Amino acid sequence: MAFAAAEARQFQGPESWAAMGAFWSGGSMAPPEAPVVLPADNLTGKAVAGAVMLAAVQSEPENAPEKYRQFLMQGIDIACRGNGRLAPKPAVPKP
Repeated sequence: MAFAAAEARQFQGPESWAAMGAFWSGGSMAPPEAPVVLPADNLTGKAVAGAVMLAAVQSEPENAPEKYRQFLMQGIDIACRGNGRLAPKPAVPKP
């Protein structure tokens, strides 16, 4: 199912690479009738990292560093049993 989702998007965009990360996270990559072919241990992490990088630059790439920090904070929140929804930062008044 995850591979089909990525394939439907022609492996373009962060959502495709998040799906590939799910696909590579366990089980065989081969068709059901073929012998088991396990993914390399590092494929899930690479796909997810690629998804995060693409998501950060998909729009407003000049803000990518701040987006990376935000994504990291969301990931830490989720790892600590949160929901990843962080309170918005207060607006900084412009001079």
